Amino acid sequence: MNRRSLTAVFACVLSLSAPLAAEGTDDLIDEVRAVLDLPSARDSVDYSSLQGCVTRLTPDAPAHADVTMTTAFPPVSGGEMPPARLIEPAPAEADITHLRQFLRIEAQLSACDDLRREAAGRRLTVQTEGDLLTVLADERFVPEPPRPPRAEDEDALGLDRPARREVQIRLDLAGHDPGTPDGVFGPRTRSAIRDWQQDRNLPASGYIDNRQLSQLTAQTEEDYLQYREEGPRQTRRRNSGSNGIYWGRDGCPRYANGNIVPSYSFKCDVKGTFQLP
Repeated sequence: MNRRSLTAVFACVLSLSAPLAAEGTDDLIDEVRAVLDLPSARDSVDYSSLQGCVTRLTPDAPAHADVTMTTAFPPVSGGEMPPARLIEPAPAEADITHLRQFLRIEAQLSACDDLRREAAGRRLTVQTEGDLLTVLADERFVPEPPRPPRAEDEDALGLDRPARREVQIRLDLAGHDPGTPDGVFGPRTRSAIRDWQQDRNLPASGYIDNRQLSQLTAQTEEDYLQYREEGPRQTRRRNSGSNGIYWGRDGCPRYANGNIVPSYSFKCDVKGTFQLP
């Protein structure tokens, strides 16, 4: 760490308990405060793109009433951000004109690439006056990591036995062996779900929720449709390709002799070192 960095850190530590208005705007000090989970040293950021993100209402547009609302922007590192929220009027008191304005502003701000870059990792409280937006509050926001699915999340899907069997088939097509697809989620199926979640860098628990089920469905849709037409043997033969490479049940690509193809993933390379089946 250079001398400037040490000085900035020392100054930050000395001034942590001071009012925000007394803080400097040094980016390094702001980063130190973030590491310590303290509010930003800046009262607000000048969002030059804010007004340009919202298109003007046309003369014949339906009526819009002004609102106060919060909206958050994901940080560069990603994470789950809270949805936009109507503050004033209270949701129970809002009429169609308030909701129309709220949805209009939320949709346009969330789709504005310039603003998403400027406000990354921050939550804004915005007041509307027609097409004019005023930032009333601006704070750094650290999102909570995604919560792993729980048993009640899976129960809420209402999967009957045929639907559970389809999930097992899709797990198998994705390279994670759940055992015989019998529509019963036993220990082997739970292990297959957990392995699939970990391979996809998803919150892993061995249970599946609506979002993850959608991802598994999208990942395996082409193979699943082929499976229904041809059956498992023909589907796996089709997936092997003309070069003799096929996907093993562990999700690793393998040569016709069963050896793992290198450089696909760290997990597969480790298995390939020992040539695990």
